[in-house]
Amino acid sequence: MIWLGSPRISEGRFYDRSLCAKALGLETNNLLPSSPQFLNAGNPTLLIALKDKAAVDKAWLGMQA
Repeated sequence: MIWLGSPRISEGRFYDRSLCAKALGLETNNLLPSSPQFLNAGNPTLLIALKDKAAVDKAWLGMQA
């Protein structure tokens, strides 16, 4: 048997909601009220919670933002 585990999740800084929305080509109202946050459990991730599936489908990565 093989048991796999991940490192403990470390929480990083919070990011501005409007800036994150802009980077995804969205409006701030497409995001949930929680602040986007950097998390790491071996794979660094910026978690940006979107309001619904339509917002996910509409999102795109705007490198300019």
